[in-house]
Amino acid sequence: MDILRESSAPEAAFDSDSRRYAPSCFPGTRLQYIEDILNWGTAQSAFPMYRMTGPAGVGKSAIAQTCAEELRSQGQLGASLFFTTHGCNDFSRLFTSISCQLSSRSPDYHEILDKKLRLDPTIVRKQLRFQFRELIVEPVRELERVGKPIVKGVILVDGLDECRDKEAQREIVEIVIASVAARTTPFYWAFFSRPEPQIEAAFADHRVASLCISTLLPVSRGIDGEIELYLRCGLQNILRHRGITTSDPWPSKQDIHTLVSAAQGLYIYAATVLRFVGRTDTQYDPQELLHIVLTASTKYPYGSSMRTPFEELDAFYMLILQRVPNGLLSSIQLLLSLMVLRNVDGKVLTRIRLLSNMLRLTKPKMKMLCGELVAVVHHDISITNQGSSSLDTTSYRRSASSAQVSPMHEVYARDEALGFYHKSFFDFLCDPIRSGPFCVTTSTMRNKLFQHLAELQVHYSKFYSFQSNCGLVLAAKESGTNIVDAHHVLSWPFNLDPINSTMRAVVFEAMGGILLDRFFPYDNLDNQLLSRLGHVDHRKQLFIQSSWVFKPNVLRSGWHFDFRCGIKNLQGTILCSTMDRDMLTFDAEKFRKGISRLEAAQVIRRHQPSSTTLELPIFRCDSEGNALSGLYIKGRGQMSTFWYWILDPVLGYYREFESVDLVEGERIFKEENFELWPAKLKKRRRGTGARLALHVQVNQSPVTTKRSLCDLYI
Repeated sequence: MDILRESSAPEAAFDSDSRRYAPSCFPGTRLQYIEDILNWGTAQSAFPMYRMTGPAGVGKSAIAQTCAEELRSQGQLGASLFFTTHGCNDFSRLFTSISCQLSSRSPDYHEILDKKLRLDPTIVRKQLRFQFRELIVEPVRELERVGKPIVKGVILVDGLDECRDKEAQREIVEIVIASVAARTTPFYWAFFSRPEPQIEAAFADHRVASLCISTLLPVSRGIDGEIELYLRCGLQNILRHRGITTSDPWPSKQDIHTLVSAAQGLYIYAATVLRFVGRTDTQYDPQELLHIVLTASTKYPYGSSMRTPFEELDAFYMLILQRVPNGLLSSIQLLLSLMVLRNVDGKVLTRIRLLSNMLRLTKPKMKMLCGELVAVVHHDISITNQGSSSLDTTSYRRSASSAQVSPMHEVYARDEALGFYHKSFFDFLCDPIRSGPFCVTTSTMRNKLFQHLAELQVHYSKFYSFQSNCGLVLAAKESGTNIVDAHHVLSWPFNLDPINSTMRAVVFEAMGGILLDRFFPYDNLDNQLLSRLGHVDHRKQLFIQSSWVFKPNVLRSGWHFDFRCGIKNLQGTILCSTMDRDMLTFDAEKFRKGISRLEAAQVIRRHQPSSTTLELPIFRCDSEGNALSGLYIKGRGQMSTFWYWILDPVLGYYREFESVDLVEGERIFKEENFELWPAKLKKRRRGTGARLALHVQVNQSPVTTKRSLCDLYI
């Protein structure tokens, strides 16, 4: 059961402390929806599934939270998981979390799971359908056979669209539909999500009509009365908490009418207004802040049929950014640009110290910036790295040795998290039509961020040097300057020097990862600016990419397995293989475009060795002339590495090696059977698509442990 708990997400349950400030329905609002769901879940409906869908910002999660609380009070809640909880978007923790919560309601179920996991601890690492069968279906059947059926209840899943893998979203729904249709479990299942295509496709199953009740929660002015109640009471609570009394009624009827009209049926607008007016880190009192909102809202006419609900929300986001002092605006735009670039989809939390040190922001400066963004960006102190696989750590990797990663874990455990309150703000920042001068994905902003990171990366690399039998070492001095030179000291350090050494390495690797990966294929970058990558020490970047800090100031290589691809580091050579779900969306044209841009900027150049052990054409093309492989020198002089890649869009794999020694890289690439991996791939039909299964032969050695073998999986 300890194994099960470690593989679950207790912070995603409706009553976890992580959801202390989670949205719920204000008393007197959404009554009909709540009543319908409670009646469905408690009156033994003929439909064992319930689905609520609707666009972002209409209040689905608030209804889900309120219903979970009511169902629990009535003893009808089996389990709940909120993917909308900050940092909880790992699909692999869904069924483990559900079974863990169910076990707390039934000692007999608890005992069965304990025995199963003692015999096979790898259950928690298996594919979703096997997890579902082993952890939920089989224990339920066993209890029924011995006359101890588990108590029926509702299993509530909120924010399925927030789950980090679209294929997994579809698969989860299909697993539940199959179970309900075959009656392998007695539970009632409730899903709350946006109408994403992959989820819609799953619910298009012909069996759903007789199994599921579907409800659309639309953007509607019909809830103006509820939003008015929510705003009026929320604003009054702000005054009461601040100890402010007023002689005149506040807010006035006209003020509320203006705000309700601006909300256009979106609860997210009202919630953002309350966060903005309720901020305490400003010289303005709530009445002055509300006046600022109202002044901005009255600039736009209401009632136009051409207007959309997000126009008012966008206007409010514009207001928040327009009010940032000129002296802070540049830093805030750079911060938001980096958050967007690292988060990709707006759902992932990022470490605040990591961001600060990458941008050279001190703690007071970072706190000041967060204060200006308090209405749209949350600063969460309570979230730690444990159990939150969606936290944007430097990389999503496992190590075969827990001793190697402990300092890294300590860095993340001591750090705090930063993220967007709502995806609508992320979308706003990425769309130049919506955000105008505040868009963070423009060529100007990307060039500015790239230039900052490239210069800092080159500077950081000067403080590391190679030493025999030690790996990459943080030098004590550089050009006669002590290592605590002001330019290298972390802008927001920890109180302990050993942890700061680890943090420096984290910053070094993270910057390199963004420059060489997140910016790829460098569409918006100036070619002259891109050429700065040629000055990066690619040897040091190569080594640090697959190293963990487990001794102060020293980096050593190790074995890691990324959730996106296999990565192995041997004797200064990195081997990488990407396949399965990432290859299903691999954009070969985009990849080739990035290669061309790097060549044009002279960051990489083609290399044709006189002899090679690969026994393959180095530069291959398909019948249309599209490149399928290539060997390049990356970087310049002693800072360069050899980089070989091979792509097969048909079989669906991408493999590469990067090495400081070409002969050694070729030998390791061949000996590790990376060339033979395609022959070991078998296509297996699953639904409407195909998934690739990888079979890896692991040679036994004295350093091979059970844990490392368990980590080798896709």
